[in-house]
Amino acid sequence: MTTPRPPRLAEALLGLILSPHDRAHALGDLHEEYGSLHRAAGRGAANRWYWSQVLRALGPSLGRRLRSPVSTLSRLAEQSRLAFRALRRRPGLVVTGVTTLALGIGAATAIFSVADAVLLRPLPYPEGDRLVTIWDTYDDWRGHEVLSGYWDRIPLSWPELIDLRERQTSFEEIAAYGTASAALTGAGDPEEVLVGYASATLFPLLGAPLHLGRTFSADEVGQGAPRLAVLSYELWRDRYGEDPDLAGTRVVLDDRSFRVIGVLRPGFLLSPLGPFAPGIGRHALWLPIGADGSPLERGNHAYETLGHLAPGVTLERAGTEAASILWADRDPDTRGVRVTLRRDEEIGDTARPLLLLLAAVGLLLVIACGSVASLLLGDAVGRRRELATKSALGAGTGLLVRQLALETAFLGLAGAALGVLLAHWGVGVLLTLAPPGLPLPPAIPLDLRILGFAAALGLGAGLAVGILPALTASRRDLRRDLYPRFGEGEGGRRSQRALIALQIAVSLVLLVSSALLARSFGHLHEVELGFDPGDLVTARVALPEARYGSPQEAALFFHSVAERLHDLPGVEGATAISAVPFSGRGGSSSFDLVDRDPPLGAPDPEALRRTILPDYHSVMRIPLVEGRYLEPSDRTEDAPVVVVSESMARRYWPDGSAVGSRIERDRREWEIVGIVADVLHADPSADALPTFYVPLDVAEARSTMTLVVRSGLPAGNVADQIRTTVWEVDPGLPVEDVATADALVARSTTEERFRTLLVTAFALIATLMCAVGLFGVVARGVSARTSELGIRVALGAGTSTLLGHVLAREIPPLVAGVVLGVAGSFAAGTLLAGFLFEVGPRDPASLGLGVAVLTGAALVAILAAARRALGLDPLRAIRAE
Repeated sequence: MTTPRPPRLAEALLGLILSPHDRAHALGDLHEEYGSLHRAAGRGAANRWYWSQVLRALGPSLGRRLRSPVSTLSRLAEQSRLAFRALRRRPGLVVTGVTTLALGIGAATAIFSVADAVLLRPLPYPEGDRLVTIWDTYDDWRGHEVLSGYWDRIPLSWPELIDLRERQTSFEEIAAYGTASAALTGAGDPEEVLVGYASATLFPLLGAPLHLGRTFSADEVGQGAPRLAVLSYELWRDRYGEDPDLAGTRVVLDDRSFRVIGVLRPGFLLSPLGPFAPGIGRHALWLPIGADGSPLERGNHAYETLGHLAPGVTLERAGTEAASILWADRDPDTRGVRVTLRRDEEIGDTARPLLLLLAAVGLLLVIACGSVASLLLGDAVGRRRELATKSALGAGTGLLVRQLALETAFLGLAGAALGVLLAHWGVGVLLTLAPPGLPLPPAIPLDLRILGFAAALGLGAGLAVGILPALTASRRDLRRDLYPRFGEGEGGRRSQRALIALQIAVSLVLLVSSALLARSFGHLHEVELGFDPGDLVTARVALPEARYGSPQEAALFFHSVAERLHDLPGVEGATAISAVPFSGRGGSSSFDLVDRDPPLGAPDPEALRRTILPDYHSVMRIPLVEGRYLEPSDRTEDAPVVVVSESMARRYWPDGSAVGSRIERDRREWEIVGIVADVLHADPSADALPTFYVPLDVAEARSTMTLVVRSGLPAGNVADQIRTTVWEVDPGLPVEDVATADALVARSTTEERFRTLLVTAFALIATLMCAVGLFGVVARGVSARTSELGIRVALGAGTSTLLGHVLAREIPPLVAGVVLGVAGSFAAGTLLAGFLFEVGPRDPASLGLGVAVLTGAALVAILAAARRALGLDPLRAIRAE
């Protein structure tokens, strides 16, 4: 006969309710009672009895389970109160620890905020993860001396966009936009504004919200498009005072009238990315593509094209389909299409510098944690009697460890709170210092994500710095700590010295890295530019085609302005060029060699083209290598002449002089009359590109030129002279981009300056932290050895002997840290190689400078801390023990 079993649910509940200790015996007894009752009274009575036992056991169990969290929270609150009281008794440790952690956490939070805004945040467009950019690619430009920089970034033409929209199946929608600049007149001073040319689908594709009016319809875009305009909110606010009746009125761009039909909401930002874009920034207003009257030809590659991938479509499939549509019957081997995520395009090459800064600030945070950990280790040594007394009174190891962990967690959270304030200030500084190419929003708020990151850093740092002191305290010998003997208290010194060695190593890595970047940055400023930027002031002037439609009118205007400027007091020379060096503007032109064939296998000849006034080279002080400069007499079209750069002469006439040779462009032959020194136009770290200079009077129409004035007067005065002179000739023209040539050159290295400045700041802060931590460790070590040192003084030890005893203990971790730091610096230099210019990753000067700075700071800290030992009174020292 089988033994009757109680209900399975009731038995399972009892198994959960009863404690593990009582479960086996209790269930056995209950089963026996259940069986007896089952045989005597039946299953129903037995089941009712069993459920009554479950209910009786449930009450006390629920009480225990409800009391357990309450008691846990109560104990935690009590331990927190004790932790606060313990920290309040040591204000020096709290101030030093919180400040050190705040510096590390604040710097890390600020850099993370910038990296988050650039690398992690989604694009501010609907379904931005499927937004792509579509480029034409010219494979035969790959590796070209002049064109290789944008062989795979060619904007599409308007006919290509139409073909793609009508035949593709990979995109839900396709849109395009182009960029230009124009002179905005009326309702204030003349102003050059950034103009966007948009397809009708652009604003719906990007979810651009409207504040007033409407955007363009499909029949308002294309060849012969009506002159309509949609204003940015910023332009509507700043220039038109938020006039609600502006819609329907007209604005004047380059002497042409456009009817305003809408105003966008604030904050709409679209960064032009193509190689021909005039700059990155907010478009002041938008026009429909074709509204400017320019021919929308297939060869006019002027429109960056965006698309939303259809669900399930890959980049590869979209690119293959687009190439089959656009290039199936036209040079498929050398032409193609590239489809890339818009997010990747906007991030571009900014990821590597930001990751470098994140790594540097991570090392700084490691040093901050190490410094606080060594400080807490020394404090734990000083508290050995307190901890031993608590242990003797019944406090277990777990309780002591939790107590110390709570103290350090509070330090970390306090450091995070102060670090957030430092990060708020630091983000503003970073936005001010950031290079203009970094795709950053105007402001980066410290939202909940950033605050959560800072809190996690603070809590993690607090717990991390408390692990070693807590473990050291948990392994204390109770008897020795209650009754310390001479020379004891050194138990935590080995851990402290290990932490100091680690801090020294990491600090040295940062110092050597900053030295490498600083030397590289210095070499950039020592590069021969090919011209003298001193005392040069530049200003760009764009002429509206409605008033200056012919090349002769444009040339006459710039000649007139330059002559007037030249005659002003204090002006040494005045000229004009289509794109001044380091302005970020300019273009190139292809040409043919008249008297020789190009080098075998070389691509078609191409060089930078600059249109100039005749005295440009002399004003810029560009050396003449051979032949002559352009002269005023070269203003005739009967025998057009050019001047070429040294690199162009070497490239295409390697076995003879280029002077007297001819090139063909614009269906005309141009005689080379001079060779000038190479000029760097954009990047000091790059080689000079072949360049030829053509006189403005003979070149095609140039509606935009940059005036260049050399004067010993203050730059502000010269800028005012340029504006006044231009407005004397034509008061309706905006004068833009007024800057010194030195400022333009400096602007080209803002990215290098940005990362060098930050890494150097981190390295100096790390060195200071390391020195302060070393000072604290040595000072505590000297204090712990007061009796020993006093006896040595009583036995006749002199100053040098005492100093030797102190240094003998503190120099080994310094040497170990330097050795580890040198090895780490070699590895860091290898990682930095891509950021360096004319500096090797293992540059001896940078390594020596880093070692010298760190060793000097460490020795100063050690000697300052050891000064107490040098003035010991032996009797007072022994009596104090």
